[in-house]
Amino acid sequence: MADALYMLSQNDKDDFISRELYILTDTQLSSITELINHSKQLESLHTYTLLAPKLENNLSIIKFNSSIL
Repeated sequence: MADALYMLSQNDKDDFISRELYILTDTQLSSITELINHSKQLESLHTYTLLAPKLENNLSIIKFNSSIL
């Protein structure tokens, strides 16, 4: 998470009207602890936390592509 927040801070320009951060978490203690540890850095963002239901298998997102219209 620290790396992602660093990247966001590098793009802190006036031409951004709204800065939004969507966090997908499985609500494990380590995920929640990371959010708490970086709460000061999240204050300037509109942050949305999406809670995934409990999974039987441990899954991960290895690649994500996004395009801005």
